[in-house]
Amino acid sequence: MRYKTVALSFVLTLAAAAQAPTAAKPLSILIGHWEGSGKFSATAMSAAGSMASKMDCAWSPQQHYLSCEQTLTDEKGSHQQLTIYTPTETADTFRYYTIAGTSKPFTGEVEVKGDSWTYDNTMEQDGKKTEIRTVNTFSGDEEKFKTEFSVDGGPWTTMLEGSSHRLAK
Repeated sequence: MRYKTVALSFVLTLAAAAQAPTAAKPLSILIGHWEGSGKFSATAMSAAGSMASKMDCAWSPQQHYLSCEQTLTDEKGSHQQLTIYTPTETADTFRYYTIAGTSKPFTGEVEVKGDSWTYDNTMEQDGKKTEIRTVNTFSGDEEKFKTEFSVDGGPWTTMLEGSSHRLAK
């Protein structure tokens, strides 16, 4: 009888764990199929133009990671990328790992506060510190995004703005 109780307890624990990843729960907002578009501005870091995107996001089989596959289409053609999100030690910060075609994979962190996601990156360019941030704001099945940069603490310049819509969960 004791063996059955332990086994049943184990099965119930597995069933509860399969329902939703606790630490990664804020990432659930991305689940589904999204389509969108955006406009690049002519800046020191971007050329004027437009882009369209299709993205599909789903939990990994054991629901510890969120996987998003995306196709971006611009004047240069179609580009694919795969991004995996995972929780960090901080409740509202997640690490992402992106593979984009033949480019070198890259990683970073995104801070999730309510319906707002902020990606911050810093790089050295021509001896100057360049900060790049992308803010995604979600409202139901709608997402608005904006990417800006700042050089050596100067003003923020918008290089990309757009929106996406979830078509299916």
